[in-house]
Amino acid sequence: MAVEGQPALLTATCLDDNVSACLSALRHSAAVRSGQPVFTAVSGGPDSMALCDVVDRVCRITGHPHQALIVDHGLRAASANEAQTVLGRLQTRGISAICLTVPASPAVSGKMEWARQQRFALLTAYVQDRGGILMLGHHLDDQAETIAMRLAHGTGLAGAVGILPARLLNGVVCVRPFISLPKTELIQYCAEAGITTVSDPSNDQQVYERVRIRNFLAKESRFSAQLVRLGNTARTLTSVMAVQADIFAEQFCCITPLMTSMAFSAFQDAPPLLQRYLIRQAVLRHGAPDYPPSEASLTKVILAVCQQQTRTISGCLLRPNGRLLQIGPEFGRQDADPVIIDADSFIMFDKRWLIHSTHRGTITRLGKAGWAQRDKLSAYYQVLRGVPAAFGQMIPLLHPLDAEGVTPHFGAYDELSALYQSRWCHDARRTGVGNVPKMTVFSLPRLSEYSGALMITGFKT
Repeated sequence: MAVEGQPALLTATCLDDNVSACLSALRHSAAVRSGQPVFTAVSGGPDSMALCDVVDRVCRITGHPHQALIVDHGLRAASANEAQTVLGRLQTRGISAICLTVPASPAVSGKMEWARQQRFALLTAYVQDRGGILMLGHHLDDQAETIAMRLAHGTGLAGAVGILPARLLNGVVCVRPFISLPKTELIQYCAEAGITTVSDPSNDQQVYERVRIRNFLAKESRFSAQLVRLGNTARTLTSVMAVQADIFAEQFCCITPLMTSMAFSAFQDAPPLLQRYLIRQAVLRHGAPDYPPSEASLTKVILAVCQQQTRTISGCLLRPNGRLLQIGPEFGRQDADPVIIDADSFIMFDKRWLIHSTHRGTITRLGKAGWAQRDKLSAYYQVLRGVPAAFGQMIPLLHPLDAEGVTPHFGAYDELSALYQSRWCHDARRTGVGNVPKMTVFSLPRLSEYSGALMITGFKT
C-alpha cells in the first residue's frame, strides 16, 4: 500500500496490498464500521507472525485498533512458556497482545479437532465481546491441504471450495487476507522483517492426517497447484449455483428467519445438483452445523424427502407437508440453557440467533408452554401463523427483570448493521433503556460466504 507522504512500510509489497485492500473493504462496507477493533490470531509461526505484523502496520494508518490474540491450549507442558515467548516477541515489536488460556482439560482422543474447536470458541467469544473482527493467517498451502483432506473424505462441490477468504463464525467476521499467498512468501517476509518465529512440534507428527498430507504435497508439489485450481473451479460453480438457487427461491420459496418453505413439486423436478445446493443452504440458514453436510448425506436425505418422508440432517428437520417442503431447526431435542443478556448488548443463543436487547434479562426458548399460549401473544401469533410447532417452539423469549416476557422482533441485516453502529459509534446514546423492553432477533447462518465488500449474502427475510 502506498500512502501519500509516507514511505512504503513493507518489504513484501504483495502482503501489504493484500491486507490493505481487505481493510479498505471492511472500512467502506456496511458490515463493519470505520475504526472497528481488529484482532489477529497468532500461533507464533511465520504465517500468523507475518499477518500480525502487516495488519498492525496497516491498522496504524487506517485507525483500526489492533490486538494480537495468542491461545494456550495446554496440550503440552511447554505450551504456556511458548505462548509467553510469542507474547514477549510481539510486545517487543510494539504490538498489543494478550494470551488466552483454554479453560477445559485436553481431550483424550481427537486432540487436534478438540484444540481447533476450543481455539475458535475462545477467540470468537473474546472478539465478539469487543465488537471486532478476527484476522486469520491461513495461506495457499493450507488451502491445498484442506481441499486434499476433504476430497479424501468424499466431499462434494461445497467441500472442494476449500477455505473461504471470509466467513461468519459464532457471530464474528473472520477474514483470511493471505489465503492466496504461498507460505514461502510469508517465511521470506519474516526473514526480511527480522521477525523470529516458533515451530509447533505437533506440525511434524505423522499421526495427524494434515501433517501426512502436508508432507506428501511437499514431495509432489504439482498436486498443490492442481488442488488450488480445483478449489477455484468449485467456487465458480458454486457462484453459478447460487444464481440458480436465487432464481428458484424467487419463484418457489418463502424464506423467513424461522423456516424455509418451497414448492414440493418444483423441488422434485429440480436437477440433483441444485437440490443439494438448496438443502445445504437451508441447513446453514436454519440448522446448527459446524460444517456443511456431506454429499452422501444430502443425497440420501433428498431421496427420502422426495418420497414424502420426513428426515433430519445437520440440525434441521425436512418436513414434506402436502404441496410444501418445510425446512427448519430440529436441534431442540434438548432444551437450550438459559442465558443472561445485559441491557443494550448482543449475545448468541442456541447456536442460531444473534440477539440484541434493550433490557437486562434471561433468554430462553418459547417452548411448549409458550407455544400453547401463542394465540394470546398477538405478536407471536402473527409471526407463527402457519409455522409448525417443532419450529416455533425454538424461538427465543426474553424475560426482563422488571417486565413481562417480550416477544421478538425479527431484524433484517441492514438493521443489524445500524445497531452495531449505534452501539459502538454512539455508545452514549443508548436507545430503549428505561423504556419498553425490546428484543431484536437476527437469524444468522453458521457459515456464510462474502462478496468482495464483505457483505453477508444469503439473507432472505
